Amino acid sequence: MFDHPNPDEIFNLNIWWSINAVIFAGLVIIALLPSTRASIKDHLRQNLWLGLTLMLCLIWLIKAQALDYLYLHLIGASIAYLLLGARLTLLALGVVLVVTNLTRHESIIVWGVQYALVVALPIFCAALLHYLVNLYLPKRLFVFIIVRGFFVAALGMAVTVWINLLVLQYLDLAARIENNDFLLLIPILLAWGEGLLSGMATALIAVYRPHWWYQPQVFHDV
Repeated sequence: MFDHPNPDEIFNLNIWWSINAVIFAGLVIIALLPSTRASIKDHLRQNLWLGLTLMLCLIWLIKAQALDYLYLHLIGASIAYLLLGARLTLLALGVVLVVTNLTRHESIIVWGVQYALVVALPIFCAALLHYLVNLYLPKRLFVFIIVRGFFVAALGMAVTVWINLLVLQYLDLAARIENNDFLLLIPILLAWGEGLLSGMATALIAVYRPHWWYQPQVFHDV
């Protein structure tokens, strides 16, 4: 996750606050949508939202600092998308981001950019990949667990980390990626961890709690 103790050194503070305002307004609109309110009123979805938000708060607080302005952590966007859908996941991870920032006493000014890079981006990647896999691959339990559970989460994380590194490089906050072997390994390592966590959770839920999925899954074979 991107962070900077002195964001005014990069952009004018008005720009940072404008980004925050746009992101916050978008979340308010999403929260007020009738479909969102209907989902959150469902007791099962409500319990899943609260439980997943709490669990992801704990996961996000386990961080490693790779660069001066980049912290590495798992996100959980793919499994959250499968359980909550896109709108509730956007809200859940927004709460997780706020809690993480307050707990670690990080600058709230960069919250909007953080949200775009580590919440909206991985959720968009997960939603797109899940859609493509569901459209083109057979509806089998094995495909669901291995591809949608593991590989979608891993690929989405890899893309997210790469884009975050490119943003840092564009802002001159990171060494050139092509000259740093460690930075090349970061997306692979995080992708493996994200895929493993998501894959195990997907396997357990698919077998023992299949009614938890946001969209009911019908499998034609194992």
